[in-house]
Amino acid sequence: MRWAYAVTTYASGPMLQTTLASIPEDSRVLVVDTRTSRWPLARSWNHAVDTLLEEGFDAVIVMNDDVVLRPDTGELLAWGLLEGQFMVDRPYVSDWGAAGHPELLLLSARHAANSDACTDVPDWDLLHGAEPKWQPGPDFSTFCVGHRFREVVGRFDEGFELWFEDNDTHRRIRMAGCEAGALAPYWHFRNGTIRTDRAWAAAATAPGGTFERSKRRYAEKWGAPFDAGSPLGRETLAVPRFGDGVLTPAATS
Repeated sequence: MRWAYAVTTYASGPMLQTTLASIPEDSRVLVVDTRTSRWPLARSWNHAVDTLLEEGFDAVIVMNDDVVLRPDTGELLAWGLLEGQFMVDRPYVSDWGAAGHPELLLLSARHAANSDACTDVPDWDLLHGAEPKWQPGPDFSTFCVGHRFREVVGRFDEGFELWFEDNDTHRRIRMAGCEAGALAPYWHFRNGTIRTDRAWAAAATAPGGTFERSKRRYAEKWGAPFDAGSPLGRETLAVPRFGDGVLTPAATS
């Protein structure tokens, strides 16, 4: 089995080198700078996954530029996704239709601290001492996909400029009768890009900014209200109105 890494970054921020240094040496690493390309995050994900799968890798680990991996994080994600390794609290099987388990299409890392606290340095002792543990629901700061994801779910929706592309992807996985979850420990400098580029963050989250536009797209795509609240959990459609995401039921494959 072969896996590769893709790191999406915004102007190669100051944390990028720390992120890259945590990837095992001699790994294939593709860095995609969204500021230079002017691509939405979803397009960067598509480019990275397409490129590395076409190069012959079986799995692609897609990362933010504000995370730190353990030496075994990538291996745990790739083997857990593709080979059905046994994981704590979650008996994996090679045949994902067996034992009542839905097919796993995306497996992500999980924060070793199990909290949303913002940090500027990783707690290395906590990170290296954390045990792999199954967690329902993925964390899109670091996630692993393979060819099967493309076959069932398709491409990430590039209509989202930033924000909600992860929620859209997770919903499409669930609507296809499949599953996504988290397993391997990593460290996430929570909202690192936002905290290090406050001018960009202020513009993006202002009324009419990137966040609001992406929220509106998600609400319209899945039939959720667009108001002051979150559209998540208030969707009314099982099939999206528009955009990427033609659903392929896993049972037909």
